[in-house]
Amino acid sequence: MKKLLFTVLFLAAAAAGYAAAQLTMQIKMESVKTITNYAGAPIVRYDLGDSECFVSNNTAMFCFKK
Repeated sequence: MKKLLFTVLFLAAAAAGYAAAQLTMQIKMESVKTITNYAGAPIVRYDLGDSECFVSNNTAMFCFKK
C-alpha cells in the first residue's frame, strides 16, 4: 500500500513539475535593425522590423507593432 501511495505521489509531483515547466515564459530574441538616439531626450528607439521599441532612461520600455 505504501509503494502505491509513493508511486501516485511521485507521478503527481512529476506532472506538476511538467505543467510548471510548460507555463514558463519564452523569450523571443530579435536582432535590431536600427537604433535611433533622440537629441535632448533620454529616449532610444529600436527598430526590430515588425515592431518598434522605445526605452527611456534604461528603465521603462514599451513596444508597438507596425
